[in-house]
This record gives sequence, structure tokens and C-alpha cells, in this order.
Amino acid sequence: MTDEPLYEDKNIKIDYHPTSGEDHFIEFGSFRYTLARGVLEDFARVPREHLVGRIATYNSMVLGGLGRSDVGIDGLYDALCQAYAEEGRRIRAYVP
Repeated sequence: MTDEPLYEDKNIKIDYHPTSGEDHFIEFGSFRYTLARGVLEDFARVPREHLVGRIATYNSMVLGGLGRSDVGIDGLYDALCQAYAEEGRRIRAYVP
């Protein structure tokens, strides 16, 4: 496909996990978290106002890292949605 991450800006990077084709990772500040298969989609599709609760249920450490970084919940939500959309574009381009 491509070597470009699914999403990257100066604060956040989201991409496929380097050792698993099914998992993703999210990186912000000095924090890096693995998102198991299906979690990127789940986070991107949940209504924005429910994202904090969904993240807390999945891994509350993500919220702790978020609180110690320059990334806000709205920025994280936008990045998750854009990464999920990019993944969909890549799949549609790859599958005939």
C-alpha cells in the first residue's frame, strides 16, 4: 500500500502497528498506545461526546497520556476519524 502513516500532524501519529497487520498504534507526545483490531473504527464511529468514556473503558492510560500532552480530546477525535477514513480509502484503492 504506502509507507505514509494513516494520520500524522505535529502532535499525533496513527498508523498500523509495526508487528501486526490488524492492530494500530496511536502516538502523541512521548506516549504510544496499541489499539487492538477494531478499536480505531470504534473510536472513530462513536459520537464525539462519548469518546472519553469509550477510551476510559478501553484503556484509561490513554486519557492520562492525553492529559499530559498538547493534544486535546477534540484533536484526538479528529485524528481518529481522519485515520479511519484514510484506511478506508486505502482499502478501496487496493481491492479491485
